[in-house]
Amino acid sequence: LIGRANLPIAVLSLDTAAAAGTVRFNDRLTDEPVSRLYQRMVDDRGTAAGLDLPAGTKKITGVVSTPVDRAERPLAVAVSMLVTSANGNAWRLPAATGTSDGHAVRFDVELPDVGVPLRLAGFEADGGDTAGTIYRLRISDLRLVGADGSAQPAGLTDTWVLRVPESDLPQRADTTGT
Repeated sequence: LIGRANLPIAVLSLDTAAAAGTVRFNDRLTDEPVSRLYQRMVDDRGTAAGLDLPAGTKKITGVVSTPVDRAERPLAVAVSMLVTSANGNAWRLPAATGTSDGHAVRFDVELPDVGVPLRLAGFEADGGDTAGTIYRLRISDLRLVGADGSAQPAGLTDTWVLRVPESDLPQRADTTGT
């Protein structure tokens, strides 16, 4: 795999509930029997993040705006939809390109037809190099569209919140020193 800035990435994913009979580790590498280690990982699993999509959902539509306070120049902000499946697959699907002036842009994203239930895990916005003070991502009118073309509101709750990696947060200089 090649990651951002063409840096190589290695990803290992396994289903710990089924791994004990398939993936073998040397017991000397752990402080407990490997089967107990796998079971502990299964027991410690959190609830999967996101919204389970109803069976038959073929696409998701909505409106996105990406206003940027004090933008140094007009900016394009790429917005992607993050979709996952219970079997561990994940997709980053391009949704829309917003502008720093906050103009609303409609999006219509076809979901992959993979034969398993999908989950809307979130949205990601990438505005490139920093050129403003505050970036916002607003998603509205989110609808789930079935195979027959009928649309229903996604029904998101107030548990959906913005998460910013700590490394992306602005750092303040210490001005209290001597």
